[in-house]
Amino acid sequence: DVGKIFLRKGNIFYATVNDSEEVPPVKACYRMLTWENGSFDLDPPDERTFADEVDLTVAEVLMEGMRQLDEFNRLKQSLPAMTARLALKQPLIPPLRDLSHDEIDVLQMVHNYGTVAQVLNKSMATDLQTTNILLKLLKSNYIETR
Repeated sequence: DVGKIFLRKGNIFYATVNDSEEVPPVKACYRMLTWENGSFDLDPPDERTFADEVDLTVAEVLMEGMRQLDEFNRLKQSLPAMTARLALKQPLIPPLRDLSHDEIDVLQMVHNYGTVAQVLNKSMATDLQTTNILLKLLKSNYIETR
């Protein structure tokens, strides 16, 4: 994977993994923090602008990213493999009205995209938040692995 972090005046204003606009910039930064090894290059300043720019200090991203990484690593063992197919349970017994708006959004992503990796990529929430919701949906019998 190739991650890019764009800095302006010392702050992060954009980030991407594999040049994909599918993953929001902050989530891309957090994803890069999960990588256990790699190398990096420093390029000259880039004057491009992006539609969904952020303005975060490196310290902010590192502190929150490391907190989320610790929690995500704790939950990861309970999560199906990234390539696992997810589907709505049939018949769907638990009432949808018991789900929050965020949980319904993730449920819809499971229906539309079908794999753990795609749901994590498409979700506007952090990987940690999305993982917590996926685990709840699995445990509460809204979704299943296939």
